[in-house]
Amino acid sequence: MANTSDGQWKNDRVAKWRDYEQQTALLLANLGFATEVQATLYGADDVPYKIDVTARRQLAGVSLLWIVECKLHNSSVTRDMVNTLKAKVDDLGADRGLLMSESGFQSGAVRYALRRNITLTSLGDLASNAGDDLADARLATCRSRILNLNERWNALHISTKAMGYARDTTRALLNMLGEDGRAELAQSPDAWEQSHEVERIIESVGIDQMNSYLQMFPPTSVDASDVEMPRIFTRQAVRGVDPSVLNEVIGGLADVRERVVDPAMLGQFPIYFTIGNVNYSAWSAGQAAGVAEQRLDELEALTKQQESQAAEAAIQS
Repeated sequence: MANTSDGQWKNDRVAKWRDYEQQTALLLANLGFATEVQATLYGADDVPYKIDVTARRQLAGVSLLWIVECKLHNSSVTRDMVNTLKAKVDDLGADRGLLMSESGFQSGAVRYALRRNITLTSLGDLASNAGDDLADARLATCRSRILNLNERWNALHISTKAMGYARDTTRALLNMLGEDGRAELAQSPDAWEQSHEVERIIESVGIDQMNSYLQMFPPTSVDASDVEMPRIFTRQAVRGVDPSVLNEVIGGLADVRERVVDPAMLGQFPIYFTIGNVNYSAWSAGQAAGVAEQRLDELEALTKQQESQAAEAAIQS
């Protein structure tokens, strides 16, 4: 009789745990994820993992994977449990791990999860906060798209070296680089050629506009006498690429990153910004992600158009 009672208790516990998994999967499905309960995933060395709930979603062509462990225990979750989930997340290459519990989390578990891609939550908190995690993931995807588009535009450039900038222009560049950048260049003058920041400045303002910066950054404020004259990479569009579109896309990517994505990922709300001739405001990560995604879709369409034109020009040449 005792064995029967004990077996029934175990069956009830398993049934409640399965129900807990299903509730979690349903919440994530309502957020737009494709979910699967008790899926088997394989790590880098083909190590199999039985995952309580997997949640997948496509964001702008990028696959997003969250893995979830459901701990329906009477006691709070320990640090070791969080560490185990973190190891699975890393081995599977998941974007985030969620650890579900209705009995709370020990302080060590909370501290360990901080600044890691692990979310400790309950069903109630998940319903309230998972949208924030998803918005953060959307912003991270936007940043990846910006990097990808920049790389694609690099392929539509021809790099050349320009020599002999006026010393006043050199000083203006040094001012814009800031104290840290000046210190680095003073230690290694050759770093001019490798300085992405210098390259970014030149690309964003144009060589012809550099003199206007002399009014903002007086040449006398920096002594550049001990720094070599810079040899800075300038860029020219390849045949078939419209230079005006090139400038629009490069400037647009910088705007989305600097005015929308980076401030939003730092939580600097509200954000007020202008893209093109349109003024926007964002009071949440979700709103910022929506604006960034829309603008990146437009810039990606322009990029595809120019890539096609460049390919046609290459065939004709």
